[in-house]
Amino acid sequence: MSVNLNVMLMDCYAYHGESDKALDIFTTLSKTPGTTISPVKILYLATCLMKAKRTDDVFNVLEFLK
Repeated sequence: MSVNLNVMLMDCYAYHGESDKALDIFTTLSKTPGTTISPVKILYLATCLMKAKRTDDVFNVLEFLK
């Protein structure tokens, strides 16, 4: 699957509260060199994780914005 399609899928999962699936895709994408993920999509994922009370994962995801 293409990177852009995976980013869209991650965003869709985050929108619908599927934090595990969204985080799995994010983890895969973040390990892929040259991957660019929009800061807005990262914030959507962080919001989804926060709603699921997964604060450690929120901080790990937000580290990607550095």
